[in-house]
Order: sequence, then C-alpha cells, then structure tokens
Amino acid sequence: MLRHLEAARNAFKARDFDGARRHLGRVLEFSPDHAGGRNGLAQLGDRQAEIDQARASWELAVAS
Repeated sequence: MLRHLEAARNAFKARDFDGARRHLGRVLEFSPDHAGGRNGLAQLGDRQAEIDQARASWELAVAS
C-alpha cells in the first residue's frame, strides 16, 4: 500500500494525474478509509478543477 501512495505522490509531482489517480485507487482498495488516499483524491479533484477553469478562460480569450 505504501508503494502505491509514494507512486501516487511521484505521479502527481510529474503531473501524471491519471497515474496518480490509479495509484490512489489501489491505496483505497486496500484501505477505503485511508486519510492519505482520500486527501490525495481531493487534491487531484482540486487540481483538475483549476485546469478546467484555466482551459475555459483560455478558450474564451481565444474566441474574443
């Protein structure tokens, strides 16, 4: 389990969000209430929302 948690951290730092999500999923398979796994998924969600917002702003600016 710790191997997957560390791999998720490394993937997140490398901006491999799909890889991070996969590893965090494995952590939560082993321990559904694992705070680090749940926190990591929350951080991924926040990061994805930021990316989506930036993309929408960029598309709006390009369309103007």
